[in-house]
Amino acid sequence: MPCTPPTFAFASPDVSPPAAPSAPHWCIRDRLRRELRAEINARLRELTGDSDARLHYTVRGYGKHTVVRHRYKLSGWPYNVPFVDFNRIPGGNAPLLRLLHLWDSGALRFVRVTKRDLRHAEHHPRRVHPSYRAVV
Repeated sequence: MPCTPPTFAFASPDVSPPAAPSAPHWCIRDRLRRELRAEINARLRELTGDSDARLHYTVRGYGKHTVVRHRYKLSGWPYNVPFVDFNRIPGGNAPLLRLLHLWDSGALRFVRVTKRDLRHAEHHPRRVHPSYRAVV
């Protein structure tokens, strides 16, 4: 369902249509997801020079494509937001707003990978995944 306000047809030009309702929460959520995805993928493309580069979310896909192929990883992903496709992040708009704020502030960003990151991505990809939390 598209995020457009409803349209009304009135027989009389003297009758004004009611004010459009504010955007429903799911409409805002769609916009946030699209904006995050577009900004993050655009930055990865800019850094790598690969016009087809995009962020992968699965453990294997992230390790194989983002880390090994493109030599970048995300830094600053919040520990309490699961690293999954933006469509699957639970919690309504709040976590998406937080991610967008972190991205815009530079706290969430791409950084070059180290040799250790590459080894982990190839042999233990969970260790380079943004949702990985080492138990020490």
